[in-house]
Amino acid sequence: VEAVPGASAVLAALAVAGIPCDAFTFAGFLPRQGRERATALASIRHATHATVLYESPRRVAETLVDLRDHVGAERRVALCRELTKLHEEVRRGTAAELAASITGDVLGEVTLVVGGRGEVTEDPATGEKAAEIAKWAVDHGLGARDASELVRLATGLAKSKAYALCLELQGKAPAKAGD
Repeated sequence: VEAVPGASAVLAALAVAGIPCDAFTFAGFLPRQGRERATALASIRHATHATVLYESPRRVAETLVDLRDHVGAERRVALCRELTKLHEEVRRGTAAELAASITGDVLGEVTLVVGGRGEVTEDPATGEKAAEIAKWAVDHGLGARDASELVRLATGLAKSKAYALCLELQGKAPAKAGD
């Protein structure tokens, strides 16, 4: 998916982020430090919908670490850089994954989209696609851990659901409560 030039980076980022955005909050630039920053991060931590932030390329690594530490390491984040320009880049992952992958300054305009907390209602097509990818991975000899990671990255399915699906396909489904 590519963003087309439009009125703002907010809408372009939401379009390419791969994060559910039926509702979102635009937070602008986070305060640089202190109580105001902590309050803004707490607000993002409790949000049940996507939050869009602008960030300075010089501070994006620090912000990703703060998101990991204060919002949640497993929270989904999309780092959108130079949208609608020649060197457009979108990195998607958890706050922990992106914090680990960014070292030093990032070039260009940066927009971050942070997913909301809690379970996301899945599109039935996502479940079908996840099952198809999981079956292929298991049939080709991948273990449940590696297969579930492939499913998670390809579909956005929750890690626990992807792992349970792969275990089930291997005939090692975990016992349900009460069995």
